[in-house]
Amino acid sequence: DDLHDMRRAGEMTVEALRKAVGPTLTFHLEDPTRLRELATLMVNTSLPQRAYRVLVLAHELGYPLRANVFESVAYQMAQTQQWKFVPYTTILAKRMIGHTTKRLLDWHARSLLECSQFDQLNKVLSLFEEENIKPSKRTYHLVLSGHLRNRDLAKARACLDQMQDAGFPMDGDTHAVIAKAYRSLGEDATVKSGALNALPTFGNGPATHLLNSLIQLALDSEDYRSVLRYLRYFDERYIGDAYDVVGAATIPVGGEDR
Repeated sequence: DDLHDMRRAGEMTVEALRKAVGPTLTFHLEDPTRLRELATLMVNTSLPQRAYRVLVLAHELGYPLRANVFESVAYQMAQTQQWKFVPYTTILAKRMIGHTTKRLLDWHARSLLECSQFDQLNKVLSLFEEENIKPSKRTYHLVLSGHLRNRDLAKARACLDQMQDAGFPMDGDTHAVIAKAYRSLGEDATVKSGALNALPTFGNGPATHLLNSLIQLALDSEDYRSVLRYLRYFDERYIGDAYDVVGAATIPVGGEDR
């Protein structure tokens, strides 16, 4: 820490820094594998930023850095829920080795989602484009989840379109992302109204799963009137089957079961 602070304050030249670093630290910094192990170990200290200080020190001393050391630090930050520090990993990788990786950018996106930095999350796909890296389906799911949590259905629809245009069709995982996001919003009346108004603009798959999520929310709160209301949005030929699945016999009418 002292060496890092002195170097940052301009109180020590690179040559002086090289002389001040002892043989034990040099042993760890000069080898890429040992450097990665040391940096990830620092994440679990009282000051997780020490991981970045290790990388900066190695870089300034001219020791080789590989992409996997940045990926390992980002992964360890995520494992320990140090989400606010993860974006610095991407920044340092870009500065020190001249590029990022798909894994780094996905961890970057996940950290923005976990920290509810939705404005920054909107820019994630542009970061992939700048790095000439193709986003993964996981990337689109992270961005989609962010839009849904932020109650921005227009951007959620656009993200689904982008994902499918990129060659990733909707699947069970996509539907699970949609369902989880809507269930996490709970009893927000504005969200429910917005979801219903947006149904015609969604494809059959996401529209069905949005309705299923709303139905499940209503069932959990024993709001059977809303259950029946949501069921009416399905094609009439499917209402009978859906009504049976919900359990028509258990839905109270006029204060009594029928």
